[in-house]
Amino acid sequence: EITSGLLNAQTDLVVDNGAVNVSALSGATATAKVLQGLFGLTAGGSSTVNVDGVGSVLEGDMFRAGVAGTSIVNVVNGGTINAGGTSIGQTAGSSGTMSVSGDDSKLTNSGGMIVGLAGTGLLNITDGGQVSAAGNIGVGSGLVNGSGAILVQGPGSLLQGDNLYVGELNSGSLHVEAGGQVIATTDLFIGAGFHASANASGQLTATGIATSLQASRTFVGLGGIGTMTIDGGATVNGGSISAGSAPAGAFGVGSKAGDGVINVSGAGTGLNGSSLYLGGFLTEPGGTGVLNIGNGSIVNLSGDGTVFSGGELNLDGGEFRLNGTLSGVGANVNLLSGIISGNGTFAMGIEVGNGMILSPGNSVGTLTFADLAMAGGSAYQWEVKNLAQSGVAGTDWDLIEITNSFTFNATEASPISITIIDDGTVTGFDPSQSGSWALAQFGSFGGVFDPNSVQFDTSGFSADLAGGRFFASLEGNSLVANYAVAVPEPSSIVLGLFGLGAAAMRRHRKRRSQIAAL
Repeated sequence: EITSGLLNAQTDLVVDNGAVNVSALSGATATAKVLQGLFGLTAGGSSTVNVDGVGSVLEGDMFRAGVAGTSIVNVVNGGTINAGGTSIGQTAGSSGTMSVSGDDSKLTNSGGMIVGLAGTGLLNITDGGQVSAAGNIGVGSGLVNGSGAILVQGPGSLLQGDNLYVGELNSGSLHVEAGGQVIATTDLFIGAGFHASANASGQLTATGIATSLQASRTFVGLGGIGTMTIDGGATVNGGSISAGSAPAGAFGVGSKAGDGVINVSGAGTGLNGSSLYLGGFLTEPGGTGVLNIGNGSIVNLSGDGTVFSGGELNLDGGEFRLNGTLSGVGANVNLLSGIISGNGTFAMGIEVGNGMILSPGNSVGTLTFADLAMAGGSAYQWEVKNLAQSGVAGTDWDLIEITNSFTFNATEASPISITIIDDGTVTGFDPSQSGSWALAQFGSFGGVFDPNSVQFDTSGFSADLAGGRFFASLEGNSLVANYAVAVPEPSSIVLGLFGLGAAAMRRHRKRRSQIAAL
C-alpha cells in the first residue's frame, strides 16, 4: 500500500493474487510509476488494484487488467491512472473489470485502449468519472471469442477517444445513460467487421435526459451486425450516419455487407446527422440498414442522404426534419404517422396517409417532393407570418412544391386537414378583404378534387376572422387557400332594408308638410 510520496519502480507491477492500494493520505500525494501493470497474470489468478482519493496516482506505459486470470481495478474518489495504453480482458478465458467513479477520477491514455480483446472486459464510468484515449478505443476487438462492455453513467461521466469501435470483429456493447457523455473525435463504429472471417456484433444504447454522444461519422453495421438505440431524451450528434454498409464501399477493405438498425424514440430524443445512408454508404450499396423514428423523437438531417434498395426508413410517431436532399427508393420510406418538416427535398415519390403531417420549413419554408400522394386523414400544418397579397410563398407562408405529380386521394368523408398556425404576430391579414395564397404547386394533378375534401383548422391562427372562412380550390397548377369575408345574415339584410324604407317614408311626409304650409 502506497499512502504518500513517490515510488519510481523501473520494472513491471505484477499482481496475480492479492491487492495493491494507492491511497494518498489527506493533503498528501501518493504516486506509483511502473513500466507496465500486469493484473491477473496467470490463469486462475485473481487480483485487485485500488487507486483511491485525490492525489493518488498510478502511472505506466501499459496496464493490462485480466491478462490470463481475473482482475478488478478501481479508480475512485479523485484517483488517477495515467497510461500509455490499457487492455481489459486480454486473453481467452480472462476477465477484467475496471471502474472509474467519482468527480475527478480519471483514466487517461496517451495511446489506445481495448475492452475485451480476447477475454471478457468491462469498463464502468460513473458519477463523474472520466476515461480518455488519444488513440482508438475498441470494445470487443479481438479475432477470437472476446467480448467487451462499457457503461457511462451520470452527469459529468465521460468517455472520449479518436475512433470508437463497439463490436469490432467480436461482440461489444456501449451503454450511456443518466447524463453520461461519449465523444468519438473521428468515427464511431457499431458492429465493424473489417475482415471476412470476423463475427462482429455491436450494440449501443443512449438513454436519458442530458445523455449525449457525438462523432464525426457513425457506422452502424459496417460489415457486421450493429444496433443503435436512442431514447428517453438522449441526443446523438452522429455526423455522417450510415446503417448497413460494406467495408469495401466505405474503406476499400473486406467484403462482407453489414446489417444496421437505428432506433430513435421518446419525447425529447434526438438524432442529428449531416448525411444519412441506409443500406449502403455514399454511392455504394451494402447490406440492410433500417432507421426507425418513434413517438416524440426527432431525426434532423441537415445534408443529403440515400435510401438504397436494402435500406428502410420508418416514421411512426416521431418527426423527420429534412434540410438536404433524400434520394433513393421511395417505396422503402414508410410513413405510418408523425411529422415531415424542413426545407429539404424528397427526390422520390412519397405517399402521405392517415396520421401523417406535412410541416414545411423549420419555421416558414418550402418542402419539395418529386412526386407526392396525399390521402384522407393526412394533414398540412400551414405556418404563416405575412398574408399580404404581395407576399411570397415559401417566405411569408409555407409552401409544398411537387416537381411532377400531385395525387389527391381525399373525400368529404375522409378529408385532408389544413391547420393554420402562426407565432402570434401574423401581419397582412384583413378579415374584411378576401384573399388567396398558394398552398402547393405541382407539375400535374391526379385524382378528383372536391373543395369539401379539404378542411381548415384555424384554432392556432391568432388573427380574428370576423366571421369569415377559409376554403381550398385548384387554380391552374396550384392548390390554393382562399379567404372569404363574412356574408351578412338574411335577417340583418331585411332589417337594413326596413330601416331604409322607414327613413324614406319620413322624408316623404316631411316634404308633404312643407308643401301644405305654402
